[in-house]
Amino acid sequence: MKKIILIISLFGIFSLINAQEYVESKTSIPSNNANNAIGEKNAIWRNNQIAPPTENNFPNSQNWWSIFQTQFNDTRYDAQLAFGLNREDLWLRYNFNGNWKNWKKIILSDYNGNVGIGTTTTSNGILTVNGDSYSTMRLENDTPNREASIRFRSKSNSGGTLHSDISLYAIGNNQGYLGFKVPHNNTVNNGYDMIINHSGNVGIGTTNPESWRLAVNGKIRAKEIKVETGWSDFVFFDDYQLPTLQEVENYIKENGHLKDIPSEKEVEENGIFLGEMDSKLLQKIEELTLYTIEQEKQLNKQSEEIAELKTLVKKLLETKK
Repeated sequence: MKKIILIISLFGIFSLINAQEYVESKTSIPSNNANNAIGEKNAIWRNNQIAPPTENNFPNSQNWWSIFQTQFNDTRYDAQLAFGLNREDLWLRYNFNGNWKNWKKIILSDYNGNVGIGTTTTSNGILTVNGDSYSTMRLENDTPNREASIRFRSKSNSGGTLHSDISLYAIGNNQGYLGFKVPHNNTVNNGYDMIINHSGNVGIGTTNPESWRLAVNGKIRAKEIKVETGWSDFVFFDDYQLPTLQEVENYIKENGHLKDIPSEKEVEENGIFLGEMDSKLLQKIEELTLYTIEQEKQLNKQSEEIAELKTLVKKLLETKK
């Protein structure tokens, strides 16, 4: 009820300021029909308590209702706010060109302070927003390059208060990012812990993910990561030019690392792409496999030659006896 009274009070103050006219309050009106204008015809804003309205679409006709009305000098244009004396609902309707529109419930509040908008029920401890096709809560900030934010607050075990923010921050023409702040040691940092920029790129620990779909300034722990990229089976193709071990040795002596593998300095400056690096490492493993197969063939050939030499030596020794 306090929330509704505050909203209605603001509504009335706004009307008073714009109208620059007097406020008239009455304790009775000629009719209990809410279609009747309330107060003097030349009053811009006035309030009253009335009997249950007779409109069949008005909520709970057994209630008494308080009506706040704004009215121009032209009586064809009015607006009314209504709330029940023993209810927590707030209703709105307006008169356009002499035609009163149906009452619309804009706020439903129960006695525990829970609020619903566009719904007939409330949920414990939350604000419920319901729409025909989608639900929208709109926050705006008219100051350029500033935030429009939602702040969440909760009591901690130590008796303090923790709060987190979700903010839309404008950084240029039609550009900006959605930022998330969470408390650290009972305080919220000035920077954002995570952002989603205007391109849909996500930054964690950084507000500038650049062209990366996900940029993380810190460590990542995962049970599994799937990388979809090219592979290195071309090493086994017949036309692949496998470098000789002598060529490999010469390259290492000259450059200090394997061919097609970045140097330590390059990794420190530019990092690596996991998929690309796995493919290159596999390429080297496959090359080593080919070297091993070739060496195995040479060892088998040498073993056969050694066996033949042993046979010849044995025959020569037997001849000398």
